[in-house]
Amino acid sequence: AQGTQMVLEEYYDGDEFDIDILLFEGEVVYAKVSDNWACREPWFQEIGTNSPSLYPIKKQEELIKLACDTTLALGFKYGVFHVEEKYTSRGPRMIEVNARMGGVYVRDQNRKSWGVDLIDEHVMAVLKIPIRPVIPEKPVGYYAESC
Repeated sequence: AQGTQMVLEEYYDGDEFDIDILLFEGEVVYAKVSDNWACREPWFQEIGTNSPSLYPIKKQEELIKLACDTTLALGFKYGVFHVEEKYTSRGPRMIEVNARMGGVYVRDQNRKSWGVDLIDEHVMAVLKIPIRPVIPEKPVGYYAESC
């Protein structure tokens, strides 16, 4: 009957993050975290972002590990991926894996913060041209944008 179905999801407390990943031949060659500013509940609408992440390095490493492990477990081997997670009171939790580059500001954010162009790298990866983006030890710039 109409109106009798619903989707029930667990509520995740904590902060939300985006992890942008580049894969080549099933190997992670780039993975960086950006912070999503606190969402307006109950709609969970993002209100802004900054990169590089200001979150503690150890927690960023946990977020990156979950994002990369999940993306690889889904069988992906080439290209750019935009992963969304929350770091909850119980550790990192997956929201979604997008088999595409993130929208709006994501390309600019990665170029300005890390000098990595996700579009250039994605095109080369899917054409099976080896990618090894040069990733600086420290960010080359800082990026913030409100939605």
